[in-house]
Amino acid sequence: MMKILWLSNTPITDSDARGSGTWLHALFRGLVDSGAIELGNIAMGTVSHTTRKDCGPVHQWIVPSVPGPGRDGLPPQKILSEILNAVKEFSPDLVHVWGTESYWGLLTARKIINQVALLEMQGLKYAIARVFDGGLTIKEQLSCIGLREIIRPSSIRQGRKRFEKWVDFEKEIISLHTNIGVQTKWVEAHVRSINQECTTFHCDLALRTPFYTAESWHFTGQHQIICSSAYSAPFKGLHVAIRAMAVLKRKFPNINLRIVGGLSGSGMRQDGYVTWLKREV
Repeated sequence: MMKILWLSNTPITDSDARGSGTWLHALFRGLVDSGAIELGNIAMGTVSHTTRKDCGPVHQWIVPSVPGPGRDGLPPQKILSEILNAVKEFSPDLVHVWGTESYWGLLTARKIINQVALLEMQGLKYAIARVFDGGLTIKEQLSCIGLREIIRPSSIRQGRKRFEKWVDFEKEIISLHTNIGVQTKWVEAHVRSINQECTTFHCDLALRTPFYTAESWHFTGQHQIICSSAYSAPFKGLHVAIRAMAVLKRKFPNINLRIVGGLSGSGMRQDGYVTWLKREV
């Protein structure tokens, strides 16, 4: 049985996944049910120290999330040592790195974890950084600053700077991997612009069971547009969809926009961008 170790930002649980990373929960069930894979997962989570937390047959270690990497892009030495101990204990045949947005990819790129590795692209911070503000004017960006953004430095400008700070590390991760999974031609083109020598694999993401088991439905009512946004950030373009509705309403007065994603919450739990969006509506 092949042993695959995931390095991810999402702990695996028995409950349904919400928000971002739902494909990981769908994929882990498919791999486990195949009977051909022994799966391990090292993930960041809300813990104070590295914790062993298996989920059924999945070997799992949860490491503390850190607010930001060090100058070398890596987590504190204590966490790094605990990660390496977990890797040694599981002894994988393949390390599957999910995304370039955190330090996981640096561990395999720099051979700190010296196993055969597959880097799975999930997004590109360096490509997004320059359009992080989603075309919002300075005045509109200032209107997105609320109490939450003041208490937790999380304005649009600060978010863009965090993305820009990671650019060199992200390019290092891509340039030093030989096997890279992509979902789109756009991502593959960016990967190839950095690393011409790598082997790329087109990998579609798995969907949760309800997507496959739900009964087919047919459109019979008024015009509806369904838009998903896993989390609130202007580069997702949700404000563009809302503004487009104002134009479409002229021709389709009964049109509805339904937004699916992690945009709920109130008070301190709701960020300034969402508050501003609601005012725009």
